[in-house]
Amino acid sequence: MLGLVFAICTAACSQGVAGPAGDNLEPASVDLPYSDFQVIQGTSGQVQATVKNRNGMPLPDVAVRWSSDDPEIASVEESAGGSKQRALVKGKAKASTFLTAAAGGKTAVANLTVVDSSTVQAIAVTVPSQSGPESVVGQATQLEASGLSKDGYVI
Repeated sequence: MLGLVFAICTAACSQGVAGPAGDNLEPASVDLPYSDFQVIQGTSGQVQATVKNRNGMPLPDVAVRWSSDDPEIASVEESAGGSKQRALVKGKAKASTFLTAAAGGKTAVANLTVVDSSTVQAIAVTVPSQSGPESVVGQATQLEASGLSKDGYVI
């Protein structure tokens, strides 16, 4: 009898429908780092969502579905750079639309504005925090670059 109970619980728990462990693997939220994004017309930029469980812990193995409300303004390519939660957004026409990230029935929406290249006034280059400030001779370091508007906003 005990073996039967164990078998039933194992089958149910592995499907994520019972028990606290299954609940911790279910998406409770999808977060985007900004509520407004800008991309330069004719170029692409990466965006990343974070899927979290009910305890606020990230679920990096959960795939995110990305969409643009108007693909004529901006297109979205899922799984950019091999990540299940990253996308590559390409600005096609100078206008605004909405960018949606969805996983497990949860969504996050951000305003996406495509601007023309004359809007960019400066380029800021930074070293991502996980890379650290040190560099080793002969070893590549990934940098991040952002366009800045005349008011200093990231484009």
